[in-house]
Amino acid sequence: LMKPVTMAADAAMSAILASKQRAMSMVARAKASGAKLGVVRLDYDYPPAVGDIDHPGSYSYEVHYHMVKGLTFEMCQKGEMTPEVQERFVEAIKELEKLGVSVITGDCGFMMWFQQLARRNTSLPVVMSSLASL
Repeated sequence: LMKPVTMAADAAMSAILASKQRAMSMVARAKASGAKLGVVRLDYDYPPAVGDIDHPGSYSYEVHYHMVKGLTFEMCQKGEMTPEVQERFVEAIKELEKLGVSVITGDCGFMMWFQQLARRNTSLPVVMSSLASL
């Protein structure tokens, strides 16, 4: 006869293993899909943690990044770029497109102000901010 503590531990271990198998299956499906994410980045250097959009280990598929020189958080907040930065932003969209990404996003929620600019310059799906999904 198994003790209740042993049975609970066995049930917990089974749940953990099942969760791990589901996660591995999701990773395999993501890799098999050939999906590639393109991320337009602010001109900001910091050490991103896993889970952050700027950490490639946050995803189970290929991710390509393109930093836009001169694009600041403040510009994104205001929704205004200088002509030079806007040109570099469009270049970033085109470069990510050339890399074969499936969709383009930004690493700052305030990039929602540049959703239309990005969409005008690519035929790929564009979601510059998670706010675009609301």
